[in-house]
Amino acid sequence: MNNLPYKSTKPAGTEQSIPEKSLPEEIIDLPGLIHSLDTRFRDVWISFGIRQPIGEVRDFGNQLVKLGKEHNAANITRYGIELVSAADSFNIEVMLDLIKKYVGIIGSLKGAEDNKSQRNG
Repeated sequence: MNNLPYKSTKPAGTEQSIPEKSLPEEIIDLPGLIHSLDTRFRDVWISFGIRQPIGEVRDFGNQLVKLGKEHNAANITRYGIELVSAADSFNIEVMLDLIKKYVGIIGSLKGAEDNKSQRNG
């Protein structure tokens, strides 16, 4: 049998390492970022509810890093880096925990967009 080792220990600080909020003034094209996360990225994320191939999770994380840098969205960049790190270390427990946080991250960006609209409106 060729089983990969399973790590059940969580690295220190993983629980709170992704901030829930990012200042909307820092993010370039917040509506465009939300659209990307809510469409093509969300479709990939949904597939992870069934199975989580390490290579695909790593690719997803790398794409999020690129998207985060394009939009100057540090929380998206950090989230992608943490996903890649969990996939590279085969830390399934952390990887699954991070995957679950995806919807919350989109929600916090939508909240920031709503607040920005109200301030500018």
